[in-house]
Amino acid sequence: MPPSDPLALERHGGAGSPQDWRFLVALFCFASFIDIAAWGHLQAFTPLFLAQELRMDAASIPVWTGILAALPLALAVPLSPLWGVIADRHSMKLVIMRSLCLESVAYVGAAVSNSLEAFVVARLLVGLAFGNNAVIMAVISLVTPERRLGTAVGLYATIFPIGLSVGPLLGSGLISLFGLRWMFAIDAALCVSAAIVLAIFLREPSRVGRRRASGWRDHLGNVFGIVLRHPAVRWNFALWFLISGGVALLDPYLPVLVGTVYQGPALAATIGVVLAVFGVASGLATPFTPRLADRIGAARALALAAAGLAVVALALPFATTVPLVAVLLLLRAAPQATTVTTLFTHLARHTPAEHRAGVMALSPLPRNLAMFLAPLAGSALSSVSLGAVFILAGLLFLLSVAATLPLQRAERQRLLGVAGSGTLPV
Repeated sequence: MPPSDPLALERHGGAGSPQDWRFLVALFCFASFIDIAAWGHLQAFTPLFLAQELRMDAASIPVWTGILAALPLALAVPLSPLWGVIADRHSMKLVIMRSLCLESVAYVGAAVSNSLEAFVVARLLVGLAFGNNAVIMAVISLVTPERRLGTAVGLYATIFPIGLSVGPLLGSGLISLFGLRWMFAIDAALCVSAAIVLAIFLREPSRVGRRRASGWRDHLGNVFGIVLRHPAVRWNFALWFLISGGVALLDPYLPVLVGTVYQGPALAATIGVVLAVFGVASGLATPFTPRLADRIGAARALALAAAGLAVVALALPFATTVPLVAVLLLLRAAPQATTVTTLFTHLARHTPAEHRAGVMALSPLPRNLAMFLAPLAGSALSSVSLGAVFILAGLLFLLSVAATLPLQRAERQRLLGVAGSGTLPV
């Protein structure tokens, strides 16, 4: 387990000397941009790959878009708790590098896929690569001084929207130059390069002060116990599930929506530009979102953000032109950025420091479960209408607004308990 003092890792680097938290954030931003941009290519251009490379009929593409989005999570959901255990008990560095190396294999598989079955196998392999971002967040939260935690999380979280949207813009350029298959091959090479950079420059966080459980089952039991005993953490996980479910319905089907409303010859470039509008706006907003949460409280910030996402999702079925889709994504940017940074920062601040790495490494579980179930539901609904997929996303965001109410009560109870005991909050 990590030391009870969050700054111990900063004082005792893996090689016996400190590794500056700012350097670590920059290093993780570099590696994660490549990681997330490649994933963004897979999300944005799967419908195009199905149509152009696998010659799938237009009616089947929305159904298989949802199925393929869910497939990686069939492996990621059961494995997500184990990556945290391995990271905490053995090596955080290797768990992070594992993700990039396995992704490179999956993208090579996508590049050479000549059948739907082969492409399905490639998407399944991506599921083995999940779990690295939560471990990265755990390292950042343990190394960064408390007063800088919101800044560090905000800076790193900026990479998520930028990678998921600027990535497709860059991908559309690669497609125009080399084609879809070579884009995936280049993604594979870049992921290997990022893994090599981490191998050279990332030091394994210090194990000073870590307590070893007698086994994996005991370790997982301790972490799950923290989640169940702390209402603020429990409702944080519930919000991860609901918000991630809504996002998992939006992201795979936005390229399908663009393909529906756009009838021109440059579909790949259009998808890339539309998603880039969202990514740039969200990336610009992300560093400022921790200030909002600090000013009005995490629960209220999340309520406002979820309400904004609900409005956007419920308006998407009425978007009949590419500019209107782009405007709605622009409105989505700040709320989406707020959810990611606020949930990560809230989880870090409300989890006891000695259990923080384990709990944060477990946080992909509700996200992955939502990302598995929501696209499957979207696949079924898409046979009815594409608009029904976005309406379901809007309903999940509205449920997220409701879930912020018990989160706010849990925060108040925790603060009253701290005031009554005369101790400082964890």
